[in-house]
Amino acid sequence: MKSSAIACVLVNTLASVVIAQPAPQVVRLPATPPAALTRLASGAAALATVPYWSRSFKYNAVAYKFEMVGKSPYSGSSTTTIPVNILPINITFPGGTTLNGSDRATEVANSPIFLDAVYTSGTTQYADAMQRAEFWKPIVLKKSPNYHVLLGSPTMRASIPLTVPNGQGVTCVSGATTFGVISFSWFSAQLASILQAQGYSAGSLAMPITNDIVLTSGTPGCGAGFYYGGYHGTYGTSQINTFTYSAYIDSGWFFNPGTIDVFFLSHEVAEWMNDPFVDRSGAKQTQNIVPGWLQPGGGTSCYSNLLEVSDATEALSSVAFVVNTNGTNYHVTDVAGVSWFELLKNSMEVGSTKTSPSYSYTGELTSAPAVCP
Repeated sequence: MKSSAIACVLVNTLASVVIAQPAPQVVRLPATPPAALTRLASGAAALATVPYWSRSFKYNAVAYKFEMVGKSPYSGSSTTTIPVNILPINITFPGGTTLNGSDRATEVANSPIFLDAVYTSGTTQYADAMQRAEFWKPIVLKKSPNYHVLLGSPTMRASIPLTVPNGQGVTCVSGATTFGVISFSWFSAQLASILQAQGYSAGSLAMPITNDIVLTSGTPGCGAGFYYGGYHGTYGTSQINTFTYSAYIDSGWFFNPGTIDVFFLSHEVAEWMNDPFVDRSGAKQTQNIVPGWLQPGGGTSCYSNLLEVSDATEALSSVAFVVNTNGTNYHVTDVAGVSWFELLKNSMEVGSTKTSPSYSYTGELTSAPAVCP
């Protein structure tokens, strides 16, 4: 398989560290898709990748196309199962401290990302529950009651060691926990090489994980600022592989007490399912470009024009909610439904009514987004 640059979207579950002062407006970093993405199309010439479906909607006479993992819920009940490779990254910092992603692999496998729990939209895995919820009325409820997009029982891959050179990462102590802060540009380049060497099948999802690691676009340090907990994207030219990267986080680092354990993974998996190919190819409208929107609770500047379901909720006061699997409480993110991005007057979201509209799973989004001026 030929290699190419990775295309990715930053998680933008950016959170201030405990010692941070009031933060400036978040700035999204651009993602540059490889040329191979332009070849991703329906039909015989399509490159091998995860199963996906497409649909479009219109806003102000402009057509917007989106592509999502699985089969279309508009076509009736179906179940799509995506194989998953959990790939722990064990990171050693200058000075010798090592934070092992392999220490968290079992917790990830036992989390709601893979195990069933009870949701308003059914008893199933987390991302599938969110997907069913956003197409609930009338699509899933009436036409596709047994519609599912599932992650297969994960394959545990051997951990990959990674040593951080001087200047590219530091360790910081918060309470009893040691956290690592790493340069995003350095780490993403290393992860690109790691993923391209794995030889995973095109129809699978690669899931590299780390332990108590955050990424920064600036100089790594322990001061105030915004940090990235993960991102998702694609790689490959002879085939299109998809991946989610995330850190498993202990409490004590972020202001928001809910952004711990698999919170960042839930953010990335939900966005991967709704926007697997992370297409951001400049001015030309292609898949998963939507009307530009302001982030609720995130200021008055235009935030994004991408169908990124978790970015839409990350500035809400109650972005995380608790799901219990195997007797353990895990924290996962609320997500905006497709109705929010389509600016539908009547939301399809589970639990939404005309008198009490809802545009996210927990109901905290109660109206369609403010469109960029």
